[in-house]
Amino acid sequence: MVAYPRDVYEDIESGKSPQTFFPYASDDGIMSGFSVNPNYFFTNFSFPIGGWWKVFYEPDTFYIVDDIPHLFEVEFHLSNGPVALHIELFTGKEYMALRKWPNTSFFYIPTPPHISFDSRFPYTSYILFKSGNQEISLGREKIRWGYWRHPVALSGKFPYLDNSSYSADFGKFNYAFTIASINPVLSKDEWRVQSSVVPVNADPLSPYCEKSKNLVTHRLEFHPINSLSFSIGELTMVGGKSLDVFSIDPMAILHNNFNEGYTNSMLDLSIAWTFLKGWNYYFEFALDDFAVPLTEKANVKPTAYGLTTGLIKTLDLFGNHGYIELSYTKTTKWMYNTFLPYLKFNARYVFLSNFPVGSRAIVDYPLGFEYGPDAQMFSMYTKISGKVNLESEISLLLKGPVTIETEYKSEVPDKIKRYFMYTLMVSFKNGANIFARVVNNRYLIGGWWEISRRF
Repeated sequence: MVAYPRDVYEDIESGKSPQTFFPYASDDGIMSGFSVNPNYFFTNFSFPIGGWWKVFYEPDTFYIVDDIPHLFEVEFHLSNGPVALHIELFTGKEYMALRKWPNTSFFYIPTPPHISFDSRFPYTSYILFKSGNQEISLGREKIRWGYWRHPVALSGKFPYLDNSSYSADFGKFNYAFTIASINPVLSKDEWRVQSSVVPVNADPLSPYCEKSKNLVTHRLEFHPINSLSFSIGELTMVGGKSLDVFSIDPMAILHNNFNEGYTNSMLDLSIAWTFLKGWNYYFEFALDDFAVPLTEKANVKPTAYGLTTGLIKTLDLFGNHGYIELSYTKTTKWMYNTFLPYLKFNARYVFLSNFPVGSRAIVDYPLGFEYGPDAQMFSMYTKISGKVNLESEISLLLKGPVTIETEYKSEVPDKIKRYFMYTLMVSFKNGANIFARVVNNRYLIGGWWEISRRF
């Protein structure tokens, strides 16, 4: 389950509006440690096996591979004055094992090689420079816009982003700027599109087909009073062409890039209001495309947007504290999508696989709402912390046939599927963890025992 920023309960309970920009970084103290997580899970989910260069799109399987912990993890953090170093290493999960053997512990495979790990690079590894109210981080980490459960611009659901970020906190005004590189590997079919399609209104010398895909973001956040905040942000995907100052100018927020064929921009607006102590309301709106008949040819790009809104109420139960969140999220049919593969708002990850030996699993994650475009979801999320930590979510997902992988503006039937989803995770102080995810008549059930040591 996606981690929440730690201070959400404290801020809302005290009448404040929490901050809405979260690089998952920590900069205090010196710490190292490790954990061993023997686990066992079983499922009746069915998965496509695919072949070489098969692209998997995990919303179709509800991210259940990500719900399973790593068998062994090591963490090291060193902070000295204005500089901090952080790295986390782990034994990766054999991505194809769950597709071949649904009941698996991920560290014993019922065929040679019996022990099979994907020894990937770390998901979190960065150097942080801090001076007063300003921070610069270089490395690999998650980035999330919004403390609410289901952001629609940057959700943090993806494993990580390789990025350089700058943020400044001026009290009533915060600013954040990020440049992130995204794996530019394409399938043969995708490369054929990227190297031959010239989008409408693009540079006539297009297409741009350098192996390059980068995300540039700007975010301004205002706090006129402690209980109220609103923000405006821009995300620009730059693909098929190397970055230049025109694309990465840190102060040119909401600039017109004229859709030259190598950029795709999104506008993000949000407001958060703690109108009573313990009560918080939020609303986020992300605009991918907006059709303007007066300035554009008819039917060039359909209007595409996403929004999420909800209410959070803090809870105090028998010495335990937490909150309950009711939310509604919607994305239109062509949200996050566009003509060219490099300009879609997704992040691609390549995982090693030994089934067959030496192959790869290529997985796409949306950068925004985790279930992608053409979706609506009603959700109730509960988080309780204390002697026993509990997270649960009950959701109704209405999902149309369009995904980020769908050919842009193709003819698709208006067929809606309904998914009733329930997720539960219970963590005990002794290290025991129980997890269950149920989607209609499919399930992932299991648990693990965390044996950890900190130095």
